[in-house]
Amino acid sequence: LPVIIHAVVYADEMGLDIMVGDVYMAEEGRLSTTAQAKIRHAMGTGRIKGMKVVTEPGPEIEIPWETKATKGVWKGLNYKTTVTLKIDGWDEPYVFQTTLSEWFVGRNPNWRARTVYMLEENAISKACQNVAPLGVEADEAPPLAEVSEMKVVAAKEAK
Repeated sequence: LPVIIHAVVYADEMGLDIMVGDVYMAEEGRLSTTAQAKIRHAMGTGRIKGMKVVTEPGPEIEIPWETKATKGVWKGLNYKTTVTLKIDGWDEPYVFQTTLSEWFVGRNPNWRARTVYMLEENAISKACQNVAPLGVEADEAPPLAEVSEMKVVAAKEAK
């Protein structure tokens, strides 16, 4: 229950919609914000006036992955994605480059099945987060103790 309260408070403070999955519990137990939520936030600020995304094939790579039930090796190209954002008030565009090997999470079946889509979604999200931060990165969300204290104070004030 404290984790749910924490997620709801965090989503509310950040202007996110918990019902559509903007905030979720990551595998290691911290709150995370989806790439789509970060992109929506950045686009909603009006600061981004244009975007170009280019993904190019790279050399062949192999990345081992493992879940509790299975393990394997993903084999494919180390794609490189470049996101260029035209920012209102900036003389030069913001350019963010990344490669698949920096992001690939093989235990997530989406990364194995929709590799280029996942790379582009995460690259766009990171570029957007860099020019229009959501507030805090997901792993910097306030710890549960702080949220519990905020709820106690709020409950006392409501009485």
